[in-house]
Amino acid sequence: MSKRIIAGALAGAVLASTMAPMGVYADSPEVNIWVSKVNATDSGMEKGLEKQTPVHFGSGDSASTNNLIVVDENNTYQTVDGFGASITEASAHLYQTNLNDSAKAAAMQALFDKESGIGLSMLRQTIGASDHCVAPYNFAPDEQDDSLPNWDFSHELIEIMPTVQDALAVEPGRITVMASCWSPPGWMKENGSVLGMYQNQKGTLRADKYQAYANYITKFIQEYASRGIDIYAVTPNNEPDHASYDWPALPMSHTEAQNLVANYLRPTFDRNGLDTKIICWDHSYTTTNYKDGSYPLEYYQDANALAATDGSAWHWYEGDEEVMSVVHKEYPTKDIWFAEGSGGEWGFPKWNTAFLNQASSVVNITRNWSKSIIYWNLALDQNGGPDYYYDVNQHQDSTNRGLITINTDTNSWDYNVDYYTLGHISKFVDPGAQRIDSTSLDNNIETVAFKNPDGSKVLVLANLVNEAQEVKVQWGEQSFRYTLLPESMATMTWNGNQVGNAASPIWFNNLESNNNFAAGEGASVATTDSTANLGGSKGIMLTTTQNGDPGTDKQCVIISSESGAAIDASSYQYLTFSVKDMVNPKSATVKVTFVDENGTEVSSWSHEKTVYDNWTRIWVPIAGDKGFDRTRIAKIKLGFYWQGNYAVDDLAFVGGYSDGIPQMNGNLVTNGSFEDDGSAVPVATGWNFEGGTPSATYLEKNSNAASGRFHLVHYSADAHDAYTWQAIYNLPNGTYTLKAMVQSGGGQKQNKILATDFGGSEMSVEIPVNSYWTQVEIGNINVTNGKCTIAFYTDGNAGDWSCVDNIEFYLNS
Repeated sequence: MSKRIIAGALAGAVLASTMAPMGVYADSPEVNIWVSKVNATDSGMEKGLEKQTPVHFGSGDSASTNNLIVVDENNTYQTVDGFGASITEASAHLYQTNLNDSAKAAAMQALFDKESGIGLSMLRQTIGASDHCVAPYNFAPDEQDDSLPNWDFSHELIEIMPTVQDALAVEPGRITVMASCWSPPGWMKENGSVLGMYQNQKGTLRADKYQAYANYITKFIQEYASRGIDIYAVTPNNEPDHASYDWPALPMSHTEAQNLVANYLRPTFDRNGLDTKIICWDHSYTTTNYKDGSYPLEYYQDANALAATDGSAWHWYEGDEEVMSVVHKEYPTKDIWFAEGSGGEWGFPKWNTAFLNQASSVVNITRNWSKSIIYWNLALDQNGGPDYYYDVNQHQDSTNRGLITINTDTNSWDYNVDYYTLGHISKFVDPGAQRIDSTSLDNNIETVAFKNPDGSKVLVLANLVNEAQEVKVQWGEQSFRYTLLPESMATMTWNGNQVGNAASPIWFNNLESNNNFAAGEGASVATTDSTANLGGSKGIMLTTTQNGDPGTDKQCVIISSESGAAIDASSYQYLTFSVKDMVNPKSATVKVTFVDENGTEVSSWSHEKTVYDNWTRIWVPIAGDKGFDRTRIAKIKLGFYWQGNYAVDDLAFVGGYSDGIPQMNGNLVTNGSFEDDGSAVPVATGWNFEGGTPSATYLEKNSNAASGRFHLVHYSADAHDAYTWQAIYNLPNGTYTLKAMVQSGGGQKQNKILATDFGGSEMSVEIPVNSYWTQVEIGNINVTNGKCTIAFYTDGNAGDWSCVDNIEFYLNS
């Protein structure tokens, strides 16, 4: 497990306190707060989800602060499925054999009751044995026909199923159940064993047993359904890139998984009337053979597998959570789940180190599009067992932790640190909640926020440094201040409706009418015409002369704000900018260094990658490290590892990922470049796709766009009628100009850019036949009714194509 360790470098503990904002009034929303913190001896919790004195929102506090947390419920992201753990055979066995009825009831209430416990709302059940079992078992131990006539589910019914049923009974209807298979029976595999590697042979699925395995998973789902338990989703195999010598595993390449899901598993579900979701991957953010999320990216390239699969699942043992956002950006219609993370003395020992790393993980897993957080074992014993496969193959116990420990010597149970870190989100965020925007200060005060189905708001904060820190939480026009304990978690909840919006995006430098930039060591930089066209027609060309880590001053361009003065970025979450990489056919990341007015520098590499010879929009969280002044950002440095030419343009500060960028030159078009939200969406925000054949209208990605990664296409192999339009309202009456970048192969009956419904007759311009981007213009559009519809219309023959990008509509001066 290579997840970062967050160490508290600053000393001094200060008691939590609150500071009332100006303008507090009787009906200000009340904020309830729960806090957790490890004790000074690192032996347990000083505060464990302890409720604090409530505070209230108020108005009138305009004072700037570096630790400003802006919550904006108007920007919404993924919908939550739930938070929970796995009732493995190990957990069920301990629960059933070592606890009396009173202790069982207390444990179930502590884990699954929302009021008296932490309200777990999701289970991930193993299909057959995992590494944490009492002894080997599966449901078809003897080789048999693919239809599995000798299926035997009796083992599940002894301890596992009764424990699952006890959990579901605590808060009926709250818990979602998914399932994952570590390995099919050995006779279905090439090495004849449930182990991932046995006698130096990898245990892949036999080519003639794909249907048998699909039937195996299907029967498990049907067994649960017959007992009133719906299996919401399955992952066909746990950790496919780990052919373990020590426990059950099914190594499976992305191509093998494509075949299994598209040709066997989904058709078998369909034949049996199952709507169970199928989730691919179920492994770490990065692995030996699939770096940085590449498995689902490669898997989704098969159209049949893509259609048959609902999303991807992830573990925390290697890599960073941001990989999930990279995958989401490429395939936004495919959901993301976090399916396994185990605490253990092998990784981050209890209490404080584990607490801080899990606090950061809880925040960042959900910030990066996951619909769930599922820890591993619900309960283990004082040695990290039962763990049959560890004992047999490693000759030692696992040293894993459950959310609780059931002590086999005393027949009692107790809480682990994992219980509290997960509880800070599971107790307060209900299934069906939506994540909303909140500012997060990486490696300092990290946050995530939600809006529950009942409208209540939840803000989870993790103070990762060993120093008390005051935060100002701003929600629309209201705010409050609160002092977080050193190295602590806090969950804040409130009701009410947001009044006012978050700050609008602002330019740092669009490089249009200033020369506030310089070259770092080993580089040169010059103004150039820019086809990014999001913030004007000028940009810069950076040329680097050597390879290597750019550090903070080499192989980079150093950009100052366009005003020349430092900018207060405390109200914003991201820096976004455009890059055209003319060096790396396989793409590359960008090193971003923020410099405050005091000269303090903070650097990070982007997780998003450039696209060769295409403009790419990059989003990087604005530095929030302790000691860095977000309220006075003076310079930004963009550096690259590989030598060569890079075009750079349009640096802006934004709040949410979907905010777009500031308008330039009074452009009134929403998403005129068809990509401001940064996602590979089938319908661009702000635009309507209509006409006789709307399917002939689509976004094309990474294929010579006029700017960014996307442009709009009208094309079909058949005759087509396509109409793409946007209505602009609340216009001052006057004279306007419409511009667009266009391409066309010709042959259409009609192919034009037009303006209509502005109080006069339709005005249009024909799109010329040209394989290069050409700008067309309609001038003197006299708006007399306060609105105008702008559109791209094609009446085309079979095989005709036409493209548009960078549409502008502005009032003539």
